[in-house]
Amino acid sequence: SLSLSLSRFLDTPPHAHALARNNNTKKSRAKRVEPVAMVNGASISSATTTSRGVQMQLAQNRRRRRRTHRRSRNPRSNAKNRTTTTMRAQRNEEEEEASNGKGQFSKAGRSGTNRESKEYSEEELKAQKAFVQGDFGKVSTAKETWEPFVRASRAGLLDEIQKCENSNEMLNCDAVLASLFIAVEDDAFKSRTSVCLPQEAYVKRLQKLMDEFEMRDIAYFNGQYDDRMVLKALERYLYEEHQYKPPVGWMEAFSPYRTYFHHVIAQKVGIPASLATLYMGCVKILRSKEILKDEVYVLISNSRGLDPDVLPRTPWGITKDDYLNLGIPADARWCTPKMSIQMQLRALKRSFWPWTWDDRRDTGIELALRSAVFGSEDRMQTAVKGVGIIQPTGRPFGDLEMAIRATERLALVAEPENIRDYGVLLYHSQRYKEAYEQLQKYQNWRDEEFERLQKGGKTSAVAVEVDGTPNTAPDMSKWLFGDPSEYAEQIAREEQWLKELMLILERKLLEQTLNM
Repeated sequence: SLSLSLSRFLDTPPHAHALARNNNTKKSRAKRVEPVAMVNGASISSATTTSRGVQMQLAQNRRRRRRTHRRSRNPRSNAKNRTTTTMRAQRNEEEEEASNGKGQFSKAGRSGTNRESKEYSEEELKAQKAFVQGDFGKVSTAKETWEPFVRASRAGLLDEIQKCENSNEMLNCDAVLASLFIAVEDDAFKSRTSVCLPQEAYVKRLQKLMDEFEMRDIAYFNGQYDDRMVLKALERYLYEEHQYKPPVGWMEAFSPYRTYFHHVIAQKVGIPASLATLYMGCVKILRSKEILKDEVYVLISNSRGLDPDVLPRTPWGITKDDYLNLGIPADARWCTPKMSIQMQLRALKRSFWPWTWDDRRDTGIELALRSAVFGSEDRMQTAVKGVGIIQPTGRPFGDLEMAIRATERLALVAEPENIRDYGVLLYHSQRYKEAYEQLQKYQNWRDEEFERLQKGGKTSAVAVEVDGTPNTAPDMSKWLFGDPSEYAEQIAREEQWLKELMLILERKLLEQTLNM
């Protein structure tokens, strides 16, 4: 049998062997499809079920193709489809136009809110477009939006200062309103805001304080009180109940947050000048209500504040009778409304001053002058826009633009020495023409002052520190520590540097004229 099988294998052609192998493979696969499915009591194999599903899917596709073919051949159906597509596109265009008409703020808020399209007026659209990109990506407003706040605040401050010059009476000069004008101007300039600082709200807050004081403390006297009793009750109400107090140390006394009146009345911590303004505002309201019958003198401490063991003191008041009979105490100084405004501006000037401040002379002009004259040779202590003043060690610091604004207002309401500081700051800000005009104005004042002193007059350059101490330059008795000869040498160097700076400005202005 083995030989017979071998002979049959040899006589069979090769393709027959391959066909036999394929048939055997199909039979083995068919044998493995043993499971069956029971449908309505009848057995159906899984292979049969799979083939029927495929056939049903193919038939469905054929019906869909026939339906699409018949629709494409029907002109009425084609026109209907084109009309639907056109209407959908037109509706999308109308929605886009409506969303664009809503302005910049149409995408604000959560999606899904039922907001209706609104047509804005030209002024509203102009106000929306007033927002521009500020420094470091912050949203800012256009100059035309915030600059009117600055101009109105400056005009209001000068009006109040004029009233203070005509009278020291607190009823004729509103120190609170003048302090708020300073805060409004700086807030509008610094933040580029489109909304003015609500100074009326802080005035109402002070009015509310005095209404509460009248209902609680004045009513307690049952109509039997004098001005001295009212002042004692007022100081207890402000400094004990509401905890208004000066800063802990003198370095904090030159912070803007302890100087601006709206910060002081809200945070209840302020420099003596700002607290004196608060005291004056309270006195003015009480006098308008005829609770205080006569004039009140507001006093501040006479300490210079350079001694760390001597802390700032809160202001206090004395009646007119005490002022006439007893006078002002030796450790105190009478603070007028104009003086409180000047001291606030000096504190702001020192806090924003971009160079190291010399406490011995209460000025920082030396480094500012030296960097202006020798800036081409040494980059240190020079101004870099948007960064600050380059320092030999550490990061740049100071706010040149805010220092310019504080010094400019001081030059308008205080001693003329600030005109020189203002001119030097303008030079560092590369406003050479304005700097030259201010320094020329200062030189003219110096010449007039020198002629007046030669005729036997007294110096009118009196600088009052933030705590109220008079500092008459160049009186050597006000030199607190160190060698007085060093002070004289500094004055001589600054005079020489100022002359050199004038020559530099003249050369720059001449070059600009020739280039034109």
